[in-house]
Amino acid sequence: MQNKAVIFEFTSCLLEVKSRQAIFTYRVYFDDKSHKEYVETLILPLEISEDIVSNPDVKKILSDVHIALGTSYYKMYCPKEIRIKTGQLSKQDAQFWNTVYTKGLGQFYYENKIDFRGLINFPADANAIVGKPFGNNLHTNPNKILLAFGGGKDSLLSNTLLNKDHTINVTAFSLRQNNTLNYIANKNNLEYLVVDRILDSKLFELNKLETVLNGHVPITVINSFVSLLVAVLYGFGTIIFSNEASSNYGNVVYLGQEINHQWGKTSEFEEIMQTHIQQTIHIDLEYFSLIRPFHEIEIVRRFINAGIDLSSFTSCNRDFKIEITSSQTRLWCGECPKCVFMFMLLSAFLKKDEVVKLFNKNLYDEASLSQLFKDILGVGTMKPFECVGTPEEAIVAMHKSFLTHEYDDEPIMKMFVKDVLPTITSIEKLEKLVFSYGDDSLMHEKFKKLLV
Repeated sequence: MQNKAVIFEFTSCLLEVKSRQAIFTYRVYFDDKSHKEYVETLILPLEISEDIVSNPDVKKILSDVHIALGTSYYKMYCPKEIRIKTGQLSKQDAQFWNTVYTKGLGQFYYENKIDFRGLINFPADANAIVGKPFGNNLHTNPNKILLAFGGGKDSLLSNTLLNKDHTINVTAFSLRQNNTLNYIANKNNLEYLVVDRILDSKLFELNKLETVLNGHVPITVINSFVSLLVAVLYGFGTIIFSNEASSNYGNVVYLGQEINHQWGKTSEFEEIMQTHIQQTIHIDLEYFSLIRPFHEIEIVRRFINAGIDLSSFTSCNRDFKIEITSSQTRLWCGECPKCVFMFMLLSAFLKKDEVVKLFNKNLYDEASLSQLFKDILGVGTMKPFECVGTPEEAIVAMHKSFLTHEYDDEPIMKMFVKDVLPTITSIEKLEKLVFSYGDDSLMHEKFKKLLV
């Protein structure tokens, strides 16, 4: 009989200056009194000042990174009790992490048929200090920008927009070494920092077993907290992500909660993250998404109009597993939801031969992808669990492609004409919606002028 996990513990976190390593330890305790231990390591890209390790704010942020990274280990067992050995959580802290572990792991609960209601209870200590109790001896520069970089159109457009202001300096940041990202960063001449993430090797072996649970973790939440650590260690005063309005659109409702694959990219998370930063550290630090007001289709339109090299980006997660070399630059698999969605968006603004050249094939000619197209267009089963946009912008994109008549003979376009066109009551209203300038209330005022 399989032992039952009863406690998940955040055991220790340590920042080692000489080796530039942040080391995080977790333990899972079982009902037979045994336990398993997991250790994860982050390797930081630059030297760390000796006196920074003892700073209370750095310790607090390190503890937050510990909790964010812990989603990868907690989800294997999902025990009811959570212990924090690395510091006290205030009531506000505990509520924040309850939300992150409930909504950020929503897809995981849905796919594993887990009743998450009342499952997550981070321990709050009544004696924990709320607010900003420490003196400030950390210095950050608001004009020193740390830009989260994923190799896609979004972060590259943000970089282009930020470079319109010559008073600021932009450094791209990624979590984990990746040849594809290195290739794209070099091709776009980015200043680039990478924090390497070394997950416990036992995680990969256990994820193959049926006795542990597996599934999606909120990687943008993890990236957000690691970027926060990088910012305070190296003096960045502004952290910018490139999350769009489309990410607020969820996938499915489960046990009364909307499940959103992209929850870590939503305005909801961005807002509570800003509040968390303001309440727990006193450093002058901004965190927001630069392109929040735009839908994906508007981002693609601006990306193309900005003249960014179309062969220098990818939105395909599958091809991040491919080793990119100077002689091999395949950036799109041509089969996954993100490839399908991006083919639709690009086909709205580029000629057919340009789009086909990027993907090395015509996705509108792939009848086997019909169901995937339907799901993204909102006439199928469900929006895929991937970072794709809304059905409205997918419809607008395909309608623009339809008007060119370049794809009239392709099976996917014939499906669009048959199953989607009759459902459109006003393409003008849809276009007004997806090309409109949305909510920018979470953005620092001085950056809004860059979006004009």
